[in-house]
Amino acid sequence: MRKCINNFFIIYKFIFKQKNIIINLNKKKMENSINIAMHAASQLLEKQNVTNNNLANISTTGFKKEYFSFIKNNNLNCKKDELLDSSSTSFYDLTPGSLVYTQEPLDVAIQNDRWFVIQDNLNNKNYYTRNGHFNIDKKRFLNINGKYVIGEKGLINIPKDITLKILNNGDIIAFKKNTQKFKIDRLKTVQMNVNHMIHLKNGFFYIKKRFLNMINNNQKNDTLVKSGVLESSNVNPTTSIIDMITDARLFEMNMKIISHIDEITQMANKILNIND
Repeated sequence: MRKCINNFFIIYKFIFKQKNIIINLNKKKMENSINIAMHAASQLLEKQNVTNNNLANISTTGFKKEYFSFIKNNNLNCKKDELLDSSSTSFYDLTPGSLVYTQEPLDVAIQNDRWFVIQDNLNNKNYYTRNGHFNIDKKRFLNINGKYVIGEKGLINIPKDITLKILNNGDIIAFKKNTQKFKIDRLKTVQMNVNHMIHLKNGFFYIKKRFLNMINNNQKNDTLVKSGVLESSNVNPTTSIIDMITDARLFEMNMKIISHIDEITQMANKILNIND
């Protein structure tokens, strides 16, 4: 009789131990599933912010579409518990936008893969843009969004009482009332490796110091710009709206997965408590 009781307790302990192992395994799987769904939802929110920013800048001259990508820190053969070991980054589509004809003398669209050079009046740092919507500030300097436009001679100062024209080779020509004309300067344009360009929130780009010597400053006397024309944003509103709707549905799906897993976990805990 005593031997039977001992055997019973041994079997009971074994079953109890196996049950705890199963509980822990299931709990770990549930937690892992929730973490994956939460991670995916978080990344989708970031992607939605990028898409919304693209849509908000559809009418911004020279704006470049931003892409959002997921990058795994491990190789593609990573284990299931390593799925969260990933990061996100953004890239920019630097293809030219369509041309909009404005007939304004200070509106200029740059050709090929060249960029206008502008300078910050606070830190004298150079930036680069495809936006050619120029204007003249109170000090008579050519600028764009508060930053100076750079010519071959430096800052471009525009005299008073003249008519301005920008030629296709980038020359800025002034005409006086007596039909006398003279050259003020030439717009400075550059070529560079787009992989070295870093985007700023204000829409401008800059180059890290170690890549500055790789910028091509050579300018030929050929067609560099088109006067009276602006390059529009390269954002496609149709695809951006589709992306926004798709991301919203995927986010909602992940939130439902989290809620469903939570319900299953609660039901499993109740069943196990009843069995105890």
